[in-house]
Amino acid sequence: SALTVNAQVNEEEGEGASKGVVLIAAKEGEAKFSRGGNALPAEETEANDALGEGVLIETGADGKVTLLFSNGTVSTVGPSTKLTLKEFSQEKFDAAGRSMGELKEEPSLSNVKLSLDFGSLIVGTKKLNKESNFEIESAVGTAGIRGTQLQMSQNPGSGVKLDVSESTATVAFKPPGDA
Repeated sequence: SALTVNAQVNEEEGEGASKGVVLIAAKEGEAKFSRGGNALPAEETEANDALGEGVLIETGADGKVTLLFSNGTVSTVGPSTKLTLKEFSQEKFDAAGRSMGELKEEPSLSNVKLSLDFGSLIVGTKKLNKESNFEIESAVGTAGIRGTQLQMSQNPGSGVKLDVSESTATVAFKPPGDA
């Protein structure tokens, strides 16, 4: 799907970082969305709808949600997963109608923080700027991505599992309390 980058970085006063945009690219099976304990209406969580910071995504045993971030990252929230979109800021940029598929690297600096309570998440990023951050927090530590593709799963009792599928990816993993 050639989703274009047009309607993304939300306008705020001045230059610099704005809120990035996370679109639901696809959704199948059971998937619930909430913010602050309140369920989001179904009509706001269809394909092509935007999700903001603080949204909790919970998928059932047959659920899967594909997210498209305005920095070019595609993330697939796997079945039986609980994930929070904690933070996403991105510097403004001129999209000029390009599609996400055309981007080789992210169009501007970005900062993404996700919190994986349990379940699995596959992340495919465009080449990130050196100053950009993409972090996935879990109970056993934080994975910071500096590369292209990563799969992370967090399951109670079995700890965390990281799979880096491309040799160009670097993943830094910090246990809690580790500076």
